[in-house]
Formats: sequence, C-alpha cells, structure tokens
Amino acid sequence: MSSGVLLDFLMSVLPMLGVKALSSGIQGTNAVIIFAIIFGFMVWMLFLIALVVWRKGKLPLFHALITTVEVCWFIDFISFLYGVYKFPLK
Repeated sequence: MSSGVLLDFLMSVLPMLGVKALSSGIQGTNAVIIFAIIFGFMVWMLFLIALVVWRKGKLPLFHALITTVEVCWFIDFISFLYGVYKFPLK
C-alpha cells in the first residue's frame, strides 16, 4: 500500500517539477478534475493517519482506515478519468 501511495504521489508531483516523461499531457482542467485533485490529497492524508494509527497498535481502526483509503482511492481515480474524458477541458 505504501508503495502504491508513494508511486501515485510521485506521478502527481514529478511532472509539476519538470519531468515531462511522466506528464499525462492533459491540456486544461475542469471542476471534476479539481475535485479529484483535492480528494486525492485527502486520500493521501487519510493514509498517513492510518499509518499513525498502525504505529500506535490500534489494528481494528487501522484496518477500517485502510479499507476506507482503498475505496476513496478508487473513487478518486475514477472521478479523475471521468473528468478527463467526459467533460470539456478549459
């Protein structure tokens, strides 16, 4: 899970830092893409909270948080794709 979140973070941040090979080439944005970006940041924060909970040894809460992260991550990814392909970019 940590590797996936780290890879997702790097694929989001490195193109903004000038790594053009990782850029998706999307020209423009719309409200759904903005929602997906904000929601993705919240998913990363929720994952970090889950790691803190795991470190404190509260495994039932950790498992609930990781399940929530997985579902939210899927919704975030689908909403980003929906924003890219369904709505016009501005």
